[in-house]
Amino acid sequence: MWNEDVGMGSADSRHHREDLLKPLLEEKDVEVQKQRLLACLVDACHYEEGVKSEPAKGNKKAVIGYFENRQITNEAIDHFRLGYFGVRALRWMQHLRLAYPDLSNLLEDDLGIVSVFRERLIFPVRDAQGVIVGIGGRADPDRMKHTNFKFPKYINSKFPKKNMLFGLAEARDAIWSAGEAFVTEGYFDVISAWQGGVPNVCGVMQATMGAWQIQQLARYTDRFLLVMDNDKAGREGSARTVELIRKSFSDIDVQEVFLTDDVKDWDEYRVKYGSAVFDLKLPVRRGSREEMASKRDKLQEVGNAAERSVPTST
Repeated sequence: MWNEDVGMGSADSRHHREDLLKPLLEEKDVEVQKQRLLACLVDACHYEEGVKSEPAKGNKKAVIGYFENRQITNEAIDHFRLGYFGVRALRWMQHLRLAYPDLSNLLEDDLGIVSVFRERLIFPVRDAQGVIVGIGGRADPDRMKHTNFKFPKYINSKFPKKNMLFGLAEARDAIWSAGEAFVTEGYFDVISAWQGGVPNVCGVMQATMGAWQIQQLARYTDRFLLVMDNDKAGREGSARTVELIRKSFSDIDVQEVFLTDDVKDWDEYRVKYGSAVFDLKLPVRRGSREEMASKRDKLQEVGNAAERSVPTST
C-alpha cells in the first residue's frame, strides 16, 4: 500500500528513488498515478529544509516566516502537511521531465502543477477520504508589496474546487463526535481554528457553499455553523448558503456566526483573542450510539440524494 506519511532523509530523497517511480509507469489507473504523484510532491514541499526549523535563507525565509507571523505552529504544519515549493520540489519535477516524461505530463498538464508555484506556501487539498486531489499556493506578501509584477495571492492546481471542503478529511471524526461542523472561508481560517481549539472545522475556497459541498458535509452532521469573512462578500456568501440549505436541505440546521467588528476573519480573531472558540450558547446535539447510528443513515440518504442531483464541476 502507498504510504504518503513515510518521511525522507535529506541525503536520500525518497522522491528520486527509481523503485517508487517505475511502478507508476505500470499503473493502469491514471487517477491513481495522479494521486501518488501529488503525494510525492506534497512530501517534497513538506520536508523542504526550513519549513519547520531554521536555517532558511532568501525568499524562502521570508515566505516561511509568514507561518510564524500568522502564529502557525509546527503541530498545525504537520497536521495539514503544509509546505514550501522550493528546491526539493523543483529538483523532483526536473527529474520527472528527464526520466519520466509521461508522468511529468500528468503532473504539469493534467494537474496544473507548473513552475508558477515556485516560492509559494503549499496547502494540500484532500477529498473526504483523505486522498490528495490538488494543492493551493500562497505568495509571499512582502514580495507582492515590493514588485511591479502583478501576480495572484493564491493559485490552485487543477481540481474541482467547488466540490471540495478543505480540512474535511482531518475533521471528520471531530465533526461526528461534536454533532456539528463549523464552516469557514479559506485555508488559513481552517488551520487557525483547528490550532485555536476547534477541531470540527472545514472550509470552502469561496464565500458560498455549493450543493455538492453541502451534501458531502451532510454525511457527518446535520448542523452547520457558518463563520465567513467579516466583509461584504463573506456576509453575502453566508446568506446565500443559508438560503440554499433552508430551501433544498430542510433536514439541516444552519446558523450564522458573526465575528466581532474589530477582526476581518476567524484567523485574526484567534490571534487577537488567543482562542478560536466562541461562546455560542447554542445547544449541542448529543445522542446514544444507536441514535447516532440511525442519524448517520439518514444523513447518508440526504447526501446520496443531493449527489444524484448535482453534476460534477471543476
